[in-house]
Amino acid sequence: MTTLLRHGAFMRLWVSGLFAETAEWMLQVALPVYVYQATGSAGSTALVMVTGILPMLLVSPAAGVIADRFDRRRVLYLVCLGQAAVSVPLLFGSHEVLIYVVMAAQSALASLFEPTRNALVPALVGPERLASANGLMGFNSSISRLAGSSLGGLVLVCGAWAG
Repeated sequence: MTTLLRHGAFMRLWVSGLFAETAEWMLQVALPVYVYQATGSAGSTALVMVTGILPMLLVSPAAGVIADRFDRRRVLYLVCLGQAAVSVPLLFGSHEVLIYVVMAAQSALASLFEPTRNALVPALVGPERLASANGLMGFNSSISRLAGSSLGGLVLVCGAWAG
């Protein structure tokens, strides 16, 4: 496994996946809680969560096709760039409709990230190191869930103190 972490292309993919998944989990935790705190409405909170799930269901069938037909590195680059771009409006406002739009866009883009990343791994590491690479990718997913959820809560707390 340690030889994989010295493999430049895999290491870049691994680190970018860690950051992308952590940011996605931050968003998936922080936005619904923020909406609940702002509105006190369980219905609005549920709608934000549905807005985060529905695009995944709609985009996922096409995600594998996109990962197979287009340059995977370019797709990952564009997905990460898109995720950053669609989050920027949250820095300037937090209107409920804006939150729904950002959540839906993030969810749709995240649905493209994982299958494209997973399709790229075998080309980077070869069949002899694929099991180790998949293990490291699984480790990333677990760490991202833990760190992203915690950081999402931390961002909410810091935002409450600042506001």
